[in-house]
Amino acid sequence: MFYEINQAVNLCLDDNSLIFKLIKDDEKEVVGRILENKSFDINICDDNGNSLIMRLLKKRYYELVSKLLDEPFLDINHQNNDGNTFAHILVSINYLEVKEIIEKLLRRVEFMPNIKNNNGETILDKSINDNYIYTTAKILSDRRFNNINMVSFMNLYDTYIKSSNYGKYSKIDNLTLIFNNLQRKDLSDNLSLLISLFRRNRKVIYEEITNSDTSRMDYLINYVVKEMI
Repeated sequence: MFYEINQAVNLCLDDNSLIFKLIKDDEKEVVGRILENKSFDINICDDNGNSLIMRLLKKRYYELVSKLLDEPFLDINHQNNDGNTFAHILVSINYLEVKEIIEKLLRRVEFMPNIKNNNGETILDKSINDNYIYTTAKILSDRRFNNINMVSFMNLYDTYIKSSNYGKYSKIDNLTLIFNNLQRKDLSDNLSLLISLFRRNRKVIYEEITNSDTSRMDYLINYVVKEMI
């Protein structure tokens, strides 16, 4: 077995693209050995433009993903053929599984969180679509993330406040989290207006939500939307 592993490692070092077949075949031990070799191209991509770290993440090789994130020359902002970055894939996985990876990613100074994929989706949009409030909170708390417009806010509002997935007190927590993070960002005039109106009406809004009512918040949103026209 030792000889077979060494043979596979040597073959892959001669042809780096073979690592994608090893990942597909679930040869985790061999892949780990290959990545220990500093001559291996850690930014290699498959035919669909998926980088090595993307493929490892999709395979749920989280320990190897975490190790690669320590590599200073890793291209963390690379986009595949669909325009997705490593982060677009990461935020679509349950937060509890990848919490440490998300935190490590956010510590990389060159990380660009505002990139959109071919569908115009940011990592915030992706996390909202998958209803991962803790991931959404991490994205919003990153001061570099400013790609928030009224559409993004409405997605936040519909998913974490209007839906029946959360109880009334969780909805209040979600709304507080959203607005506390938004007010620290560079925003459009309409979102800045909405934040100002929310602060003035916060008490009434919270009282209504505890009674399963969002009338005041809905009214403020509609007012801001009309101001945009």
